[in-house]
Amino acid sequence: MAIARHLTLVPLLLAAFTQIANAQIVALGACPKVPQVADFNPQRYGGLWYEQEKYPFIFELGGKCVTAEYSLSADNTITVVNRQISTITGNEQKIFGSARRVGPSKLLVKFPMTFNIEAPYEVLDTDYSNYAVVYSCNNLGLVHTKVVWILTRDRFPSLDIMLKGYYAMDRAKLNRALLTRTDQSNCDDGKVIHVSVPVKVMRH
Repeated sequence: MAIARHLTLVPLLLAAFTQIANAQIVALGACPKVPQVADFNPQRYGGLWYEQEKYPFIFELGGKCVTAEYSLSADNTITVVNRQISTITGNEQKIFGSARRVGPSKLLVKFPMTFNIEAPYEVLDTDYSNYAVVYSCNNLGLVHTKVVWILTRDRFPSLDIMLKGYYAMDRAKLNRALLTRTDQSNCDDGKVIHVSVPVKVMRH
């Protein structure tokens, strides 16, 4: 009976793992080391960014018009505001988070939806005024999960700007074929349906 019960769970576990794998990139081994931008400047990085392309990411499923906005306060608190419009309801979803700097170009970002778990946020490359390439990787035993985002200051950037992001991924040996494009069309009709209270984390 116990064996039969465990065997019954196997298809469910496989289905759950498949769903997770389809929502983010899972690979064997530990997170690879990647090059990062030198002398990262959080103040210049602040402001509004439009998401153009990314690796599949579970927390953005069903979303379009995705943006991220960063602000650095006088006490060095980094506040993060992420927005997207649901392709199902047409409503805008908005969530506040916070970040703290733990390396030259590495942050730890925390949102309420992740049960206050801090996620790595590494800036691989940016010119601050046009584009940024961001990388996040988590070790999970024998495997790791990773996400890449290409962000731009313009909602509809030129090809030259996107190529700079692609070249940064090439230098980091990250597979461009895994990128999915974010729909940034018809983005002005969203209605805010959820706002989370920001959690302030001091920079170390």
